[in-house]
Amino acid sequence: MISRIDSPQGESELWNGISPETATDRLRVEQFLTTTRTDLNVLCSSIGVDEQESKSSLTASLQPRRSSS
Repeated sequence: MISRIDSPQGESELWNGISPETATDRLRVEQFLTTTRTDLNVLCSSIGVDEQESKSSLTASLQPRRSSS
């Protein structure tokens, strides 16, 4: 089911049956991950770890785990 909800900016967006609460939760998670990435980069640079290396390992750790069946 596809339903329309209004975003905070007043633009009408198309969601695949996602409730406004779920959309808000997703946004919070994305903001949290962005903050975490920034904090990790600051931490890594302060202890001298290569920033690109930290980004690639963080990106790998954020990938969804695929279970082999």
